Amino acid sequence: SYDTDAQMDEKRSEQLAMLHHKEQKVFGQQPPLEPNITCDAIHQYLSTTSQFLNSYVADANVALEGTSKKLTVLEKQMALLETRLASIPGLFPEEGDEGKDCEDVAVEEQSEEENSEEVREAKDEEVVS
Repeated sequence: SYDTDAQMDEKRSEQLAMLHHKEQKVFGQQPPLEPNITCDAIHQYLSTTSQFLNSYVADANVALEGTSKKLTVLEKQMALLETRLASIPGLFPEEGDEGKDCEDVAVEEQSEEENSEEVREAKDEEVVS
């Protein structure tokens, strides 16, 4: 069941009152800390926390730079590999060959080579005659 806002506020007030009562029971007999001790403790906490965060950010930046350099090298290697693969004839199907498998493309290339040889032989015969 859902509590109304008023019921939630009442529960919160009861919890705060109970916490205040417990604090008074434990610390009620203790005198408050001197202001300079409180300021020193807060200053120490802030100083330590900011040093940690600065160190963490510096380490993260170094790691990010290293990853960026590795990524740049990888991109250059991929470009080189793509260039080398693109230079191999018949490795990638040409436009209009999407529905054909590798065997179909290989058979077509073989028949094209045979046709070009026949054309060369016919031209050679014409030159001789």
